[in-house]
Amino acid sequence: MDVEERIFEKLDKIEDRITDLCLRLSALEANHQNHIDDLEKKHNSRMKRRDGVIAMIGGVLGVVELLRIVGVI
Repeated sequence: MDVEERIFEKLDKIEDRITDLCLRLSALEANHQNHIDDLEKKHNSRMKRRDGVIAMIGGVLGVVELLRIVGVI
Protein backbone atom coordinates (compact mmCIF):
# COMPACT_ATOMS: atom_id res chain seq x y z
CA MET A 1 0.00 0.00 0.00
CA ASP A 2 1.37 3.32 -0.84
CA VAL A 3 1.13 6.47 1.23
CA GLU A 4 -1.62 8.09 -0.84
CA GLU A 5 -3.98 5.13 -0.41
CA ARG A 6 -3.50 5.15 3.37
CA ILE A 7 -4.12 8.88 3.50
CA PHE A 8 -7.30 8.55 1.43
CA GLU A 9 -8.52 5.64 3.60
CA LYS A 10 -8.02 7.71 6.73
CA LEU A 11 -9.77 10.66 5.13
CA ASP A 12 -12.68 8.38 4.17
CA LYS A 13 -12.94 7.17 7.76
CA ILE A 14 -12.93 10.74 9.03
CA GLU A 15 -15.59 11.68 6.48
CA ASP A 16 -17.75 8.74 7.61
CA ARG A 17 -17.43 9.85 11.23
CA ILE A 18 -18.36 13.41 10.33
CA THR A 19 -21.37 12.18 8.35
CA ASP A 20 -22.47 10.04 11.30
CA LEU A 21 -22.09 12.99 13.66
CA CYS A 22 -24.12 15.21 11.34
CA LEU A 23 -26.92 12.65 11.16
CA ARG A 24 -27.02 12.26 14.92
CA LEU A 25 -26.95 16.03 15.40
CA SER A 26 -29.83 16.47 12.94
CA ALA A 27 -31.87 13.87 14.82
CA LEU A 28 -31.07 15.56 18.12
CA GLU A 29 -32.04 18.95 16.71
CA ALA A 30 -35.39 17.61 15.49
CA ASN A 31 -36.02 15.98 18.86
CA HIS A 32 -35.15 19.22 20.65
CA GLN A 33 -37.45 21.26 18.39
CA ASN A 34 -40.33 18.86 19.08
CA HIS A 35 -39.72 19.25 22.82
CA ILE A 36 -39.70 23.06 22.51
CA ASP A 37 -42.94 22.95 20.49
CA ASP A 38 -44.59 20.80 23.18
CA LEU A 39 -43.48 23.21 25.89
CA GLU A 40 -44.87 26.17 23.95
CA LYS A 41 -48.23 24.41 23.52
CA LYS A 42 -48.42 23.67 27.26
CA HIS A 43 -47.48 27.24 28.09
CA ASN A 44 -50.10 28.68 25.73
CA SER A 45 -52.73 26.37 27.22
CA ARG A 46 -51.84 27.49 30.74
CA MET A 47 -51.96 31.14 29.72
CA LYS A 48 -55.42 30.73 28.17
CA ARG A 49 -56.65 29.01 31.31
CA ARG A 50 -55.16 31.78 33.46
CA ASP A 51 -56.81 34.46 31.31
CA GLY A 52 -60.13 32.64 31.63
CA VAL A 53 -59.83 32.52 35.40
CA ILE A 54 -58.95 36.22 35.55
CA ALA A 55 -61.96 37.08 33.36
CA MET A 56 -64.23 34.92 35.50
CA ILE A 57 -63.01 36.59 38.71
CA GLY A 58 -63.52 40.00 37.11
CA GLY A 59 -67.06 39.03 36.08
CA VAL A 60 -67.92 37.80 39.56
CA LEU A 61 -66.53 40.94 41.16
CA GLY A 62 -68.44 43.07 38.66
CA VAL A 63 -71.71 41.29 39.47
CA VAL A 64 -71.06 41.63 43.21
CA GLU A 65 -70.35 45.34 42.83
CA LEU A 66 -73.44 45.80 40.68
CA LEU A 67 -75.57 44.05 43.29
CA ARG A 68 -74.04 46.32 45.98
CA ILE A 69 -74.88 49.40 43.93
CA VAL A 70 -78.45 48.25 43.35
CA GLY A 71 -78.78 47.52 47.06
CA VAL A 72 -79.45 43.79 46.93
CA ILE A 73 -76.39 43.02 49.04
